[in-house]
Amino acid sequence: MQNAPYNGHVLYRAHVQDIGWTDYVKDGETTGVIGQGKKIEAIQIQLQGLNDYTIEYRVHVQDIGWTNW
Repeated sequence: MQNAPYNGHVLYRAHVQDIGWTDYVKDGETTGVIGQGKKIEAIQIQLQGLNDYTIEYRVHVQDIGWTNW
């Protein structure tokens, strides 16, 4: 990933079906599990060193679709 246009990091982790919380990753790294057919049940997002920023997000919910921002 290219260097971000800010000094800090976006940290996030996923709560995975039958596994629990993954470790935090940052700035575009993959979270969750690959190739196990497990669902992501929740996410946590933190800003590190980015006090002047906020996070806007949306998620895709099974049988519902995309949520609003």
